[in-house]
Amino acid sequence: TGKVAPVPNNTGPYLPIWQHSPIDRFANFESLNSRNQRADREILVQSKQFVVSRAIFLAQVAQSNLQNYLEGPTTSLGYPLLEFDNQGNPGKLLGAIITNFYWDSYMQLRRLPSEANTIDIILRNTCNQSFTFEVVDGDVQYIAEGDKHDSQFDEMEESFSLATFFDEEDIGVGEVKFNYDRCPYSLHIYPTTTMRDRYNTKNPYYYAGFVLGAFLVTAMIFVGYDCLVERRQQVVMN
Repeated sequence: TGKVAPVPNNTGPYLPIWQHSPIDRFANFESLNSRNQRADREILVQSKQFVVSRAIFLAQVAQSNLQNYLEGPTTSLGYPLLEFDNQGNPGKLLGAIITNFYWDSYMQLRRLPSEANTIDIILRNTCNQSFTFEVVDGDVQYIAEGDKHDSQFDEMEESFSLATFFDEEDIGVGEVKFNYDRCPYSLHIYPTTTMRDRYNTKNPYYYAGFVLGAFLVTAMIFVGYDCLVERRQQVVMN
């Protein structure tokens, strides 16, 4: 059980949390009263669309049971459960399925290539939030809130919008649409000095020297062979 929070006596709608995992103080909590995600829940109820929320830190929100939560930002996915008529048109909102995921786990599951090592990944959204992650030996690690990448690599930025991953045809059942207006996310990737130093070596000079040496040795052998043939020819002619 957790703290008892009174619900305003009005006509609703209400969106209480019916089931929650891991077990915490959120059961029966009126999510439309949530200080952290109230705006996201209101958009879900009003638009009846699939909503991706602004980022929060579960370890800070659920202070009563910190051991159940990891460090790092999370985002909730809110999927409305709608009543459809015989023609497939959406009607009354019956409920919602809401799940939170950690962004570092999401990036880890993307199966980054082995070459993607010691790089900075900046997660940004249009709700004025940004978070820094680093890829080390294929493992995505959360670094800090805010954009902490090295500005000397700004011109090498690679970025893309995560809205492209939410294709309306692949989201769910029926005619539920994706809400593209609430905090769209984007990923921005930058190299690091560690990555640069790994590739900025003297190996090219070594390879060039080896090729030049092989060419000189080949040329010397050819000249030597030509001299021997010329001498033999003179002996034969005399």
